[in-house]
Amino acid sequence: MKSLNGIAENFNCSLNFLFGLSETIIDFTPKPALPFYERLKSIMKENKVSRYRMCIDLEKGHGQFNRWKSGGNPQMNTVHELATYLGVTLDYLAGRER
Repeated sequence: MKSLNGIAENFNCSLNFLFGLSETIIDFTPKPALPFYERLKSIMKENKVSRYRMCIDLEKGHGQFNRWKSGGNPQMNTVHELATYLGVTLDYLAGRER
């Protein structure tokens, strides 16, 4: 995630644009990215989705959440899957768009 945020910042574009999910280069003023797990927890709370429910629905193990909580970053395909599941953009999930 840190590398992807850096690339998007360097090209002044959104993560959605970078991955071909939007034709708009950027439609917000990027904010400094928050730690991934903190941002994910916040969005889960907004959507009233528990960690347990996400693990079941997305067939993810609790170990992945524990790694993210410890400061690890998810793989991009997982970020895309989480954003789709939560109904948010990649940039919103990454904390660049609020």
